Amino acid sequence: MKRFTSLILAVMFTFSFIFGVNFNASAADVVDSGTYDNGNDEFAFSWSLDSDGVITISGNGKRVADFSAGSAPWYQYREQIKRLVVEEGVIQLGAYSFYDLPALESIDFGTIDTLGDHAFQNCVSLETISFPSQLNWMYTAGFQGCTSLRSAYLGERW
Repeated sequence: MKRFTSLILAVMFTFSFIFGVNFNASAADVVDSGTYDNGNDEFAFSWSLDSDGVITISGNGKRVADFSAGSAPWYQYREQIKRLVVEEGVIQLGAYSFYDLPALESIDFGTIDTLGDHAFQNCVSLETISFPSQLNWMYTAGFQGCTSLRSAYLGERW
C-alpha cells in the first residue's frame, strides 16, 4: 500500500510540475461577510470577501446603497480587495460603494445599470474596465483618481 501511495504522489507531483496542474481542490476561505439592510428592501444586499481578495455582491433586483466616503461595510478590508464580482440581479452600485480600494484590479459588473457618485474613486490599481451593455447611467467622478486606468470598454450598446 505504501508503494501505491508513493506512486500516486509521484505522478501527481510530476503532472503539477510539467503541466502546472493544481491538485488543491479547496476553495478560498471566507474572511468576512454580511447583509446590509437600511430598512428599505430595495437596498438590501449581501456581500462576502474571500481570502483571495475577491468581494462578491449579491441580491436579486437590489441596489447597493449610497455610502459616505470610507463607510461601506467592507472598507476595513480595502487593502485586501483585489477583485469585485457583482452577481446577476444587482442593478445599482451606490455612491462611494467601492471608494479607495488601492488593490482593486478587476471588476465583473454583472447586470448593473447605474453607477453612483465616486463609486470607484481612488482605486489606483484598476487598469482596464468593461462596462455591461445595460449600463444606463454613471454619476459624477465614478473613477476619479484611478491613476492607472488606461482603457474602458463601453459595451456593445454604445
